[in-house]
This record gives sequence, C-alpha cells and structure tokens, in this order.
Amino acid sequence: MENEFDIKELVDSPHVVVNGIKIGGFIAELCPKCNNSSIYSDHYDAHFCVYCDIWLETQCGDSACEICANRPESPLIAFKIVKLPTVG
Repeated sequence: MENEFDIKELVDSPHVVVNGIKIGGFIAELCPKCNNSSIYSDHYDAHFCVYCDIWLETQCGDSACEICANRPESPLIAFKIVKLPTVG
C-alpha cells in the first residue's frame, strides 16, 4: 500500500508541506501511537500526527486561550489536508 501522505520539510523556510498544503512548523518526534514522524504546528502551538489524525498535546484548559479555543478536533480538518489515493 502506498503512503497516503507526502510530507516534506522545506529547507529554506520554517514550513512543512503535507500533500501540497504548506504548514508553519517542522517535522518533529515520532508519534507514540503509530511511530511515524509527527509535525509541530506554529499556528496551533502543538504537535500532531497526520497518520492518526490526532493532536499529541491536549488543549491547555485556559478558557481565554484563543489558540486552544479555535483548534479543530482533527488536524486534517484544521489544515484541510486530503489523503492521497492508495494503491494496493
């Protein structure tokens, strides 16, 4: 089965491109659930895994925090990432 995600870290820019979607951040540590690389999002100040479609940190719990209050439940929805068609 081919990978559903094409992930590239840009060399001259603090961005990662996932299936053509540019995200401010960088490729980070491995996801504890699936062992694939996670991505740190500058915008949401949190790590996420595109493969599991989860945030790796919980929201901070501060009701005045606009970052957490506006973070969608799904990283794929947050960044409008569409999985690539799979073969196999």
